[in-house]
Amino acid sequence: MLQEIEEIIAMKDPVLRNLRITLAYHDLEVALDDVLGEQNVRWCAYATWASKTAGRFVRREEVPALLRSCLDRVAPHLRRAEQVDDELSCLHAGARLGPSCVLEPIERIVQEITTSVGEGNLDVFQELAPLYAGWIEAHRGGAAPDRAALDRCLGRLRSGPVEQGGQDLLLRAFTHYSDAILEPDLKRRAERILLANSQIGYHEQVRLQGSILGALNAPLSQYIVEGACERVHQATPAVLHRALDAILERALRPIAGAIEKEWRAIATRWLLQLHLPGTRVDLGVDVPSLPSGAMFPEELREIHEPELCELLRGLDRTANTLRGSGAHDWSEIGDRMNLIVDLFRSRQQDRRLLHAPFSSAQIASLRAGAVPSGPL
Repeated sequence: MLQEIEEIIAMKDPVLRNLRITLAYHDLEVALDDVLGEQNVRWCAYATWASKTAGRFVRREEVPALLRSCLDRVAPHLRRAEQVDDELSCLHAGARLGPSCVLEPIERIVQEITTSVGEGNLDVFQELAPLYAGWIEAHRGGAAPDRAALDRCLGRLRSGPVEQGGQDLLLRAFTHYSDAILEPDLKRRAERILLANSQIGYHEQVRLQGSILGALNAPLSQYIVEGACERVHQATPAVLHRALDAILERALRPIAGAIEKEWRAIATRWLLQLHLPGTRVDLGVDVPSLPSGAMFPEELREIHEPELCELLRGLDRTANTLRGSGAHDWSEIGDRMNLIVDLFRSRQQDRRLLHAPFSSAQIASLRAGAVPSGPL
């Protein structure tokens, strides 16, 4: 599968690339069943549905509703901006802003977010998918790995913590996967897989931190004020620019700041969504219990594995419960991981995560190199 992964990474069409990434994660997860068994799902299962959710942004399907929601929230501020127009026109009749001084920066930010989501989707895939494919190949056919193939797979990992660009967490995670193959005790096997999934999840979230901050902390206020200055300068003589700039800084800056705050709240709500088979999970509230009413599968109700206990002490702020797992500030990696480890732990034996992300006809189109028709 390595060749297919390389072909996906090289794709230039962001829409088709995202769809193929989603399908490739599913293919990897299915292949992992042959090595690690069918009881516990692995990180690739969650990645399948996270990538599918990201695709809604990459294809701009979420954009119209996102823009409508934003415009509804900023409408009172647009009316305040009209008063700035009146003040500007007292100096020069052509010094008017109009609604586009706010709408165009918002559309620019939305475009930057869709691009950022697609780039983040690719960044994670090109780091992790080859590792999974190489690891699967090294273990194919039995519990004893092909040591040379495994060394080729993991030997390229950079030493050091993820915060410094290292990949120590990935090395430990795939070692735990290997250990899980040989583990006869079902509870200890489940804990090792949860440990590996959580280590990979943490590595991924650290790598994505910059793009997440960029999406949520986009300088909308700056875009609005700078765009307004440029628009006014084009319509007025240079001798008036300093006076007009002073009006914009004094009167428009507070309005732009309020609009930016509204935007951050809306963008956070939109990004805090994960579409899983048959349901949409709101990541801003607590992870729901299992259909049985239990919070975690039987093997994971109590944790005994020492390294996993240590990891959860650092990441899970509400030990052994889903209450308090919701992420309130998605820009804060601690909030994200508090939710993610609970999501991983509670859904580790939910086989619905292995459902194909697309119909058989859509999968055939994707493998033929075409974007499928119909809802994706």
